[in-house]
Amino acid sequence: MPDSCDVLLATFNGAPFLAEQLDSLLAQDRDDFRVLARDDGSTDGTADILADYLPKFGGRMTILPTENGSGSATANFGILMAASDAERLLFCDQDDVWGPRKVGLTLDLLDAAVAERGPDVPALVFTDVTPVDAALRPLGDSFWAYKKVRPEVSADLRASLVCGTLLGCAMAVNRATAARALPFPSDQIPGHDWWMQLIACGLGTVRYSAERTMRYRLHGGNASGQKPVSTLAYATASGRAARVRRGMSRRYDQAAALLTRLDDELPAEARQTVEAFLATRDLGPVTKRWKLWSGRFLYPDWQRNLAMLALV
Repeated sequence: MPDSCDVLLATFNGAPFLAEQLDSLLAQDRDDFRVLARDDGSTDGTADILADYLPKFGGRMTILPTENGSGSATANFGILMAASDAERLLFCDQDDVWGPRKVGLTLDLLDAAVAERGPDVPALVFTDVTPVDAALRPLGDSFWAYKKVRPEVSADLRASLVCGTLLGCAMAVNRATAARALPFPSDQIPGHDWWMQLIACGLGTVRYSAERTMRYRLHGGNASGQKPVSTLAYATASGRAARVRRGMSRRYDQAAALLTRLDDELPAEARQTVEAFLATRDLGPVTKRWKLWSGRFLYPDWQRNLAMLALV
């Protein structure tokens, strides 16, 4: 079906928050979507909550069986994506609360991108969200401000090779993106959302809306482990040099996976950009820093650029 939509819900030991998230899905201002859920072997009653909500969706919810745990949220989302035949995919974490316009606004944004570029071109869209604590108390007005994100850089391949600037729970992709993303090269990528951001940057289009479509709960147990960008935190964190270097190694691995996956489909300019980034991997520290800076392989904020260029 050309207008089909699946909201992919990956769960694991999310019992304290899951019912509130499912209620927010039931409260959406449109109902032309299916919830495709998969639990990854929870031991806290999460699977029972999913089963209890199944009849409330009136046939618009499917729960995939769990034969074995996948081991990560990224792998769980990969299983969900592979099981979906929908043309449009949204990604749902177990512990957030979606606003009633979340699905509708996101799909309108995605449909506009697909209408302009065509269904065979990868398209990814995302929105801002409101960061909140475990009790849904606001931690700020905007996740973009909280993380010092400039959303426009999400469409810049150079910046995106260094920084995944969007949240998977705030994004949607079309089937053309999913087809190229799967199967995930799980040992080479930090996350499914960043991986698909690179695919859309390299081959298609990335769009965004500043509307905050959901409350993004930060409670210490999030798979993404999001923290605010802080000069003090970067200056005082123990083991920061090792973490920066490990992080850069993962970025190089992901860039190499992108070249392998997209092969000759990647336009010449995009291929040259990825190759230029990979070429910095084995350079000496001074030359590497210069090449990253002059090549604009940079974060959207000075704090992380300072850490990267000082420590790589």
